[in-house]
Amino acid sequence: MNISRLCLNIRVLNYGNIGKEKIRVMDNSLYQKVLKDLSDGVICSEDAVSLFELVKNEPIEKRCELADRIYSEIGKELKFDIFCYSYLIQVKPEKKYVEELCSLILYTDKLKWKEINFLFGQVFSILFLNSELYDLKLVELNWKILYKAYEICSKEMNLELEFIPESERNQDLAIVITEQFLTEQHGPTKTALDRCYVLQKIMNKRVLLINTAEALSPEGEIPFFDIKYGNYKLELLDNNTASWKGETFQFYQCEGIMPDIDEMCNLIKAVQRLKPSIIVGVGVSGILSGFINQMIPMVDIGLTQSGCEITLVDYQVVDYNMLDAIEPLVKAMDKDMSHIIPGKFTFSLREQTEFCARADFGISDDTFVMAVVGGRLDYEMDEQFMSFLNDTLRDDMLVVVIGICDTFESKLSRYPKLQGRMLNFGVCTDVLSRLELCDLYVNPIRKGGGTSAVEAMFKGKPVVTVNYGDVAGIVGERFSCGNYMEMNLMINRYYEDKMFYKMQAKYARDTAAVYMDSETEFVRIIREYERLMKRQ
Repeated sequence: MNISRLCLNIRVLNYGNIGKEKIRVMDNSLYQKVLKDLSDGVICSEDAVSLFELVKNEPIEKRCELADRIYSEIGKELKFDIFCYSYLIQVKPEKKYVEELCSLILYTDKLKWKEINFLFGQVFSILFLNSELYDLKLVELNWKILYKAYEICSKEMNLELEFIPESERNQDLAIVITEQFLTEQHGPTKTALDRCYVLQKIMNKRVLLINTAEALSPEGEIPFFDIKYGNYKLELLDNNTASWKGETFQFYQCEGIMPDIDEMCNLIKAVQRLKPSIIVGVGVSGILSGFINQMIPMVDIGLTQSGCEITLVDYQVVDYNMLDAIEPLVKAMDKDMSHIIPGKFTFSLREQTEFCARADFGISDDTFVMAVVGGRLDYEMDEQFMSFLNDTLRDDMLVVVIGICDTFESKLSRYPKLQGRMLNFGVCTDVLSRLELCDLYVNPIRKGGGTSAVEAMFKGKPVVTVNYGDVAGIVGERFSCGNYMEMNLMINRYYEDKMFYKMQAKYARDTAAVYMDSETEFVRIIREYERLMKRQ
């Protein structure tokens, strides 16, 4: 058995019924058992998972004690140390642990390129999911980890890839590459489809959409605590087309676990044969894009509005508001700011097909309803956010949760005041129909959430967010606050001041209109990309 499989998903373990007294008794013996295991070089044990579940909600002093003891064990063996760092980051999130982990990966010669690439994905996920750990220095280190994996892979594959000049390219063909393709309810999937739609419908190019399935791949997996995996829809292997808003595109999904050398060679040969005019990446940070970029310089549109994409391609789009912030990072990676295309990240929303009323869910018309939307709410609706809701909600307020939150009942059980004031809609095929029932979109502190924020504003719902992450990058200062305390005050203003609410609702609709105008903004970005390529 692969030992790291023992800690794939800590959510499947249920310790909710253990009494507090029993926890205190178990904790010490379990604590000592895990420390002994670590001292003996045993990693990824079920005991380690159990201990984390018991300790994660303990006072900071208890977590610091565990972290310090584990930290003292580092230095035994490379993969043991990597696991210890991954465990430390979860027990006591600190930037120094992430930095030391990255340095360990960068300065060893004992890891294979697939293992390095796997670790790049896990560090990427850690930085994405933990706002307190996000730091440009750490982004730079992780970027270097990706480059290291790519360079070792390049030597192993030993390919001679020639640049395909513009005169030889098929000006009627464009390739769009994404690293995860799921359903129309999935924000990045909608983004990829929207790019295909504009290229084909507006710019008159035939489009081939490729899902390389490289996002958080298990390939190269080594022991790591709380591993994150990308989703993969096996049934899409039977599809050779994908459709969006009446347009149909050719579609190919990589089979097996990527990155796979044979599959990468097949796609490289396909590019050499097809010679497309342009290749657009949608959030590409995989190995394959580095090879394709050698033949035809790619542009990465990215999936974030609040930073710089970690990518191996020549060109990428960065929000106007982020240009000054990311310049030091770009230069540190020996990239040229002239290859950064300023622009806005635009969206295309799935057409609303469902219509419902508040009464269908037992919600009265005079209730002030707030929406929290996302696909990672188990992590994003953390203790800090739940405490904020607990302090904010009045008797005639309700929070509806839209998306994936498997731990909803467990979270609610710790806040008796919130019981009866939160409703879990779960995954909805038509998010617009649910947002239509709400008054306000409330955003946890997180990196993502951009698509659902635009969906809310499209429905005329104001947004409340802290000034961090993609949502803040989209909605701007008018909807942003400094912290949860300020968000509390802002929510109460929306609740009490009807004229203010009406004014902000109009601004929300106007803002959404700007971000949904792909036919103008995305076309401008592609024209700029084509202009820059001609200079090469």
